[in-house]
Amino acid sequence: MGIMAMDMAHKRSYLRYLLLCCIAPIVTAGEWKFDPSISIEETYTDNVKLLTDNKSESYSSQVSARINTSFISNRVNFSLNGNSTYASYSHDHDLDKDFKTLNANGKIALWKNGPALTASASIQNQSRNLADNRLADVVSGDTIETQNYQTGFEYNVANSAFIVNSALNYNVSQSDDNIGESEGVSAQFNAQNGSSIRYVFWQANSNYSKRDNNSLSGENYSYELKLGFYTPYGLTPFVRVYDEDSTGSIGGNQNNNMSSWGPGLKWQLSSHILLDISYNYVDDKKSDDYIAANINWQPSSRTSLQAGLSQRFFGNSYNLNFQHTNRRLANSITYNETIQAFDRNNYQQVLLGLYWCPIGSENLLSCYANNDSIIDLDNYQLIALNSQVLQESNEFSLNKDLSWISTLTLARTSFSLNLSNTERESLDSGIKENTFSASFNISRSISGRSDLKLTYSFIHSEMDKNQIQGNGQEDFYRMISTTYTRSFASSLSANFSIQYLDRDSDNGIRTYQETRAFINIKKNF
Repeated sequence: MGIMAMDMAHKRSYLRYLLLCCIAPIVTAGEWKFDPSISIEETYTDNVKLLTDNKSESYSSQVSARINTSFISNRVNFSLNGNSTYASYSHDHDLDKDFKTLNANGKIALWKNGPALTASASIQNQSRNLADNRLADVVSGDTIETQNYQTGFEYNVANSAFIVNSALNYNVSQSDDNIGESEGVSAQFNAQNGSSIRYVFWQANSNYSKRDNNSLSGENYSYELKLGFYTPYGLTPFVRVYDEDSTGSIGGNQNNNMSSWGPGLKWQLSSHILLDISYNYVDDKKSDDYIAANINWQPSSRTSLQAGLSQRFFGNSYNLNFQHTNRRLANSITYNETIQAFDRNNYQQVLLGLYWCPIGSENLLSCYANNDSIIDLDNYQLIALNSQVLQESNEFSLNKDLSWISTLTLARTSFSLNLSNTERESLDSGIKENTFSASFNISRSISGRSDLKLTYSFIHSEMDKNQIQGNGQEDFYRMISTTYTRSFASSLSANFSIQYLDRDSDNGIRTYQETRAFINIKKNF
């Protein structure tokens, strides 16, 4: 027995040594960066409970420890940014809590080119309910911790014969309140012929996703295939085949599939402009035949435009990606459409109950429950109060995201404009939510050690936008802030900021104003 035990120990030692020999060349032949820091922040708010009336003040003290590290080599790429913040509140120490955030990504190339193992992890604290407070944070509270984990395999190759970009991943999404949780697999495959192929043109793009939440499931896929041949005149005729489908127990009764095919032409108008157009016949005739077109324009290394139009099972579909930079100005405009399942952005109107409220007011803070004794019945009326609450999103949703970012950088001053609009439509119920946001920043370098920044932000959100006067809710957020940053040494800095927020909601109990002031001191090591 002793000999066998010694033999097993030698085998384990040999395996550890072999593993170390395989990993050591990957890990040691790279650059490691480690940047830890600690910070202390003190925040004053004049309306910590975010009430219309009866405001109450509070001081929030936050102590944060952050680790920012990365490792880069020929075979390994790893980065981690983690933060732990302990917050305490002067008005109610029962709310004291530790908040964690994490953003980690890793990639190990199995060979110099081709296959690689990937992994990522993300922990965030976000608003528990966007209808209650879209801007919920550590100070106001009412946040929820969400975790997203992903691990998988990717294979990318680019040579003169073919170009392949592919990935297969396993995904897990979790939250403290169990809303929006799911797990499943996703896959992407994009390939096309290389520059050395003289006669045959081919291109394939496909996406697959399957998500499960207990007994519910949602599965969707799409693929596009183009096959043709090159001619000496800059024209490439081809045949396009497209198919997509969204199925599963959350699919509802909607028609979420479409198949089509048709002839097309790829035309190299110049060395900088490529046009791709096709006429497509729909197989099931549930929708009309359509034209799909794409344009790729790159007049210089600083400017590029990619735009396309097509048709999917939900109707016309578009995409856009415009990038332009010069020495001082940078512009980015993007538009994308995606199908999602099991997200947190699903709201339904529910009845809070019958309340005695002052005549002409539906402010819940001034109301009494129906079972309370009301003496002044002449000035009170019995009404039913509703509220938007967060529900599990057990259906497919169509998400349309438009973003425009512009930055102007001068010698000591910079300006930035950020506009975005997101529309979410539940494909089964037809409920739509729309959110438009805009922010404008001016930053000025006062000296080599100090900066001043002025920010104005605006958000307009519509939940169940087609029934705002019924089951919906419309909110306006307007915020202005100014921040002064001062560096005392190479590793010590401080921020001083004042912020004013005005929220206007058609749900009266969610209208409020808040002023904050905070100071943050940070030490890098």
